[in-house]
Amino acid sequence: MMQLFAKTGRFLLGSALALVVYLPGATEAQTCNAQLGIAINPGGQTDFGDVRTVTLTMGAGGIVGGTQLTINQVRYSLDCDDDSPLTLPCDDQGDIFNYQGDGTITSDCGTCSGGSLNAGEACAPAGLGGGCDLAIPGDNLGTCVAVTWTSNNPGGGFATNEIVFTPSSPLIVDANNFPVCDLEFDVQLDNLEPYVGPDSDTDPMNTAVVAGFAAGDATCDNALDAIVNEVAFIPLAPLPACGDNTVDPGETCDPPASIPALPPGNVNECRLDCTYCGDGILTAPETCDTGGVPNRSCNANCTGRIARDPATLSFDVRNTTIDRLQVNGLIAPPTAIDATTIPVGVRLSNTNGLVYQNELPAGSMIQHGRKQRFKNRFAKTEGGFAEFQVYPHRNVDGATTYRMKLITYGDMDLAHPDLDLPQMTVEVYFGSQRFVHTAIWKRTKHGWRDTGHTELEP
Repeated sequence: MMQLFAKTGRFLLGSALALVVYLPGATEAQTCNAQLGIAINPGGQTDFGDVRTVTLTMGAGGIVGGTQLTINQVRYSLDCDDDSPLTLPCDDQGDIFNYQGDGTITSDCGTCSGGSLNAGEACAPAGLGGGCDLAIPGDNLGTCVAVTWTSNNPGGGFATNEIVFTPSSPLIVDANNFPVCDLEFDVQLDNLEPYVGPDSDTDPMNTAVVAGFAAGDATCDNALDAIVNEVAFIPLAPLPACGDNTVDPGETCDPPASIPALPPGNVNECRLDCTYCGDGILTAPETCDTGGVPNRSCNANCTGRIARDPATLSFDVRNTTIDRLQVNGLIAPPTAIDATTIPVGVRLSNTNGLVYQNELPAGSMIQHGRKQRFKNRFAKTEGGFAEFQVYPHRNVDGATTYRMKLITYGDMDLAHPDLDLPQMTVEVYFGSQRFVHTAIWKRTKHGWRDTGHTELEP
């Protein structure tokens, strides 16, 4: 009994699945089509340590300009990042499923023995007859000789994600003959899919698998290859609930609002998703996470640092009645910045709270040579950004640093020197990436200047 579960145009595996994909050959005049089905048993959700039997059902589709398909190999990817192309070879998600080794292989595939009416062709099941000959008077019914299979990972494990199975004799299949025979083997669930981190994808409740034929694996007698990428999804058991006071897979802390013990001296709370700043895993809304060890580019609260004389704040600016904030700095984002496609902005605050903020919507910055920039010559009298620019500076330890500069005008009286509130924080953001500098500012003739010499951890 086969069950199909629709899922946004894809298919989830239930108790069994045989989904056929037909792909044409490289020319219009001739075609070469293989057929492949995937089934996982038993069906239902898979949990830690569960063993599942994978069944690959093989055969041939229509062939124009030829009559037979020869199967030399078949491939199966243990687990795939379904945010990436689901083709062979797929992007490995790490230690999710492991192959249980060649000792678990079973198959009913065979080849018809010599003397059979269709000697040399694929057949099943092995033994007398096995589909080798027609039952006609005087016919010996032929014998289907069992084919054995080996893989590129006979001992099993998860390190080799794409398992390549090779039969002891190639399987020769007539056109439009499906199903012909099955290959079965076992896999085991080592870990549920991660919800965060570089190996996570948008669907952690279902593991994508890909099976099929790459170039040279299945060829027709018209010299064409049959390329098949069959995709299926194995449903996984849900992760234990965040908030059960147990740090389960996919979590780095539990319960939310607690203070994780590591790193020593950590003050960052466990978030509602049971992750925290300082766990060493970059998770929204973090800009960086160095595992609780701040460096020249990352603050202890997982915001990026602004280096190099970050800011001046001026009142009583010549030729205008509004205040002026200028921020210059060097930042080291974890990913490249394209300020032309994201909102950018600045916030200034002191011990009394927010002093000033301004934002440019996505698309405001334009590319100008190496720089991405915005300019407005009326800002000095009308308010807002007069200038905002960012550009790559140099590569440091494999990461690109950027120089930035912004000048903005507005009401910043909440930071007036008469209030004597010298501790201030500048935050500049590019989309979700935030860069923060907190320091004791020095009073000047016209306002404040952050020299960077009395920097504080935000």
